[in-house]
Amino acid sequence: MTACSRRAFRSWRAGRSDMFTSIYSGAVCGIEGQLVSVEADISDGFPSYCLVGYLASEVKEARERVAAALKNSGYRMPAKKIIINLSPAGMRKQGTAYDLPIALALLGSLGIIPRNRLAHVFAVGELSLDGSLKPVKGVLSLVLMAGKSGITRCLVPEENVAEAELARDQWTHLPEIIGLSDLNAACIYLCQGMSLPSDCNNRSILRNNSDSENQSIIKDSTGITVLKKQKNWVDFSQIIGQEPLKRAIMAAIAGMHHLLMIGPPGSGKSMSAQAVRGILPPMTHSEQLEVTQLYSVAGLLENEGRLIEHRPFRSPHHTVPVKTMTGGGAIPVPGEISLAHRGVLFLDELAEFSPSTLEVLRQPLEEGIITINRLHGSFVFPASFMLIAAMNPCKCGYFPDRSKCRCSSQEVYRYLHRISRPLWNRIDLCVEVHPPVEPGNGYSHLLNRKKQENTGTAAGETALDSRSMSGIILRTREIQEERFKGLGIFYNSHMSAEMIERYCFSDAHIRSYAGKLADALELNMRGLHKLMKVARTIADLGGEERILEEHVDEAATYRMVEQSYWEL
Repeated sequence: MTACSRRAFRSWRAGRSDMFTSIYSGAVCGIEGQLVSVEADISDGFPSYCLVGYLASEVKEARERVAAALKNSGYRMPAKKIIINLSPAGMRKQGTAYDLPIALALLGSLGIIPRNRLAHVFAVGELSLDGSLKPVKGVLSLVLMAGKSGITRCLVPEENVAEAELARDQWTHLPEIIGLSDLNAACIYLCQGMSLPSDCNNRSILRNNSDSENQSIIKDSTGITVLKKQKNWVDFSQIIGQEPLKRAIMAAIAGMHHLLMIGPPGSGKSMSAQAVRGILPPMTHSEQLEVTQLYSVAGLLENEGRLIEHRPFRSPHHTVPVKTMTGGGAIPVPGEISLAHRGVLFLDELAEFSPSTLEVLRQPLEEGIITINRLHGSFVFPASFMLIAAMNPCKCGYFPDRSKCRCSSQEVYRYLHRISRPLWNRIDLCVEVHPPVEPGNGYSHLLNRKKQENTGTAAGETALDSRSMSGIILRTREIQEERFKGLGIFYNSHMSAEMIERYCFSDAHIRSYAGKLADALELNMRGLHKLMKVARTIADLGGEERILEEHVDEAATYRMVEQSYWEL
């Protein structure tokens, strides 16, 4: 190659380098963010404009949105060969969050934005045809990923700034968050380094409001941290009687055990499940961030300036399809199982759910995660929730009361066996719920009893209300936190086989006694372990350091109900 040719080649290479620009963006896979490089190249040739990189249809449509936004913002697309590449090419990209980075990469290739200003910059946002920016889903996960990747600046739509800033307490090296109203604001910031108006990046609204009326976590008169009761929540004091059921619910929530209530219509099953909201312990900050991240990815974040403070309570209808329960789509989003993470999944009329829908509960009930396999890859969502289920014992609901039930034995058998034995085996407590009206006494007697309970004049034991139950549960949780400190778990239900040996079978007499009970109830090893986990929680409710026979007996009563119905 001659000297003249070498000079021409170097000149050509120099000209080419000025036409290539890249900027960072991100994709959400599961609930985790992954870094995506958006590259733009403009060269001489037949005028064309194409996007490549394993793109979903909404990303391919960004070509028209970006072109119109650039035109309406005062920029002209050149009549040259334009290629936009989203890398890595082997990862599926979907959504509208790539509009802003594509536009900025094009402006960098045109020389309107200096290339050095796009280094270590992360951008997401959907563009309207007039150049204004719209919010996108999953910003919290994307900003957390950007901070871990060494990004220095994140450009996001104004509506997503508050959500992005929620990650600051979790990640100390969180990049600078810049809220933008439109494409021109992004260009001004990158070209001139100008500070945006305060109303475009107002961080005074990013922290939780300290006003007491907005605080959902408070301390009661005894100094115990509790959740501020919401107006639409049911209090357990509104439920007449049902003290054994309340006891079972306390044990279930204290140890995060799964609970099944079985009984006739109108006995208080659904109302008791709704009242559970008021006695769930507050979430830790890490749990709040985890749940908020899930809801951000699902596009269900209602208050983007605050972390979700209340534990989720999901109650899907029994007609819900499998994909809604697990998470649907080519790139799945969190389903009902994942949206109940760190909270409660309430399934009313359990036997009315389709068997295929119920069977997907097996993995999350056992492992606390759900794995969804799709053509584009395998996705893992967290699903550590407490299952509360309610069901009738037969189609009409009144079995075994033959004075009311008209179902045949075969009909009862078929109805109960809509729930498979492996699923039954994964439920820790099963409690039979009876109507509050006693034989021979009508509703007038029941209402009079309610009045006595409210005025404190009822004879016998005092009825449990949500405040007293919450205090007992929180004290039991503190015992478990101290026991499992440094072990990576917080609840008795999460104990491994080794931990069960250490914390439940330390007494040789209890080991022998539990073994005999397991033989009498025909429990398998999973059933025996669940029996002892519940016994450990019952002992903690009473403040007992060691498990006693009475604790094992009470735990066994919650397995006998299952056996009595299953053996029909």
